[in-house]
Amino acid sequence: MEKLPRLGYDGQTAAELLACKHSHNIYSLMWEFEQGVRAKRDQHGHESLTNAEWLILAIMALNCEVNNGGYQQFFFNSSREFVPIVIDCLLRIQCHATAAIAEKAIAALGLTELSGDTAREAIYMEDPVRDEILHYCDREFYKLVEIGPKLFSFLEAHQDEIHPIKPSAIARPKRVPGSSKIAPFRELVTDIAKQRANLQREAVRFVQRRGRSE
Repeated sequence: MEKLPRLGYDGQTAAELLACKHSHNIYSLMWEFEQGVRAKRDQHGHESLTNAEWLILAIMALNCEVNNGGYQQFFFNSSREFVPIVIDCLLRIQCHATAAIAEKAIAALGLTELSGDTAREAIYMEDPVRDEILHYCDREFYKLVEIGPKLFSFLEAHQDEIHPIKPSAIARPKRVPGSSKIAPFRELVTDIAKQRANLQREAVRFVQRRGRSE
């Protein structure tokens, strides 16, 4: 089978992108949708996005980050903002198997409050049991192929709700590398916590000595 080329996004409408499904790689087209929707958010704010556009960002972020560096990377990078909505988004496009894996991965964090920030704070902390669960979720995720076709079907069915725009020339910030790079951050957080505890103990001792001298 002939390998289809990538398209490249230059401000095409949803209909124009979808019209290329037979001539270009559909995964490339989904990437172009994400670029156009992200540009819309960057230029016009969060409130400008429709529910369908939020779904595109959430599912593409999950797919990209987990394939690149596992669930640890999804929870650590800016993609963590989609943690509260990603399961509902997956269920909306009938990705039940992927939703079940995402639910297991999120549950492994042991959060009492579900948000992107709490997810990242959890990943900072060392937890071998959690990491083993996340690695299992990664392996299960890699076995699935449902996101591509089901997300593209959603794009076709809801194209009237999707209004991508051409990105500006402003460069986007780089993503943090894979999950193997997270360990040094954990060590840094641990060192800072130890230093803070030592300072607090020294402060208590100082106050006690001063009280005895008076």
